[in-house]
Amino acid sequence: MVSFPVSQIEAAAWHDLVGRYDGKTLEIFCDGRRMAGKPWSGTMQKNREPLLIGAETDSGKVLRHFHGEMEAAALWPRALTAEEVELLGGK
Repeated sequence: MVSFPVSQIEAAAWHDLVGRYDGKTLEIFCDGRRMAGKPWSGTMQKNREPLLIGAETDSGKVLRHFHGEMEAAALWPRALTAEEVELLGGK
């Protein structure tokens, strides 16, 4: 897991968040800017949990609900390039 303190962004504003895993690094971007990352390796693991955007599950229980507004969500079958992440962040 990677995260960054909400104090690093304007909490009441709209933001573009991107999570990226390229097989070597797990990263999170906000508005096109890399906020955190760490080395990571291995293939993505499948499980029986449903895919949730705005919450997470643990053993079938939905936890940590997102409270706010979400305009759009998307998934890509590959890691986006740095340029693509910047474009999504409006840069």
